[in-house]
Amino acid sequence: MYKQIFTFDGTPYLLEADEYGRPLASQLKEYGIEDFTDKVPDSNLYWPIYFDEDTSEWVGTDKAEFEENNKPAEQELSPKDVLIGELTTQIAVQNEELKQLRAITGDLSINLAEIKGEMSDELQQS
Repeated sequence: MYKQIFTFDGTPYLLEADEYGRPLASQLKEYGIEDFTDKVPDSNLYWPIYFDEDTSEWVGTDKAEFEENNKPAEQELSPKDVLIGELTTQIAVQNEELKQLRAITGDLSINLAEIKGEMSDELQQS
């Protein structure tokens, strides 16, 4: 039998349990777990969280506070990165133009071959 427990910092563990549903002491020792609870942290809490032994409740931040404190850092692009981006765009545009020119050249080659074929037929008939 297994039992899910949580250290007081909210780290979950799934450990083997004895016949009374208590985690085996050997497993607690193996993972260095001293203080734990089997009470699942509330899903509306954001890190950092901790288990308050006095109130037997999980304590953490709410979503709004978490997002305010963990805004992604805005990255300034270096002039080199901007230049690389511009050149990459320019290459993509030129590749598309090259595709179109190849298609046009192919069509023109086919048309020219048809015209030559028609002229050859006319010369043979005369």
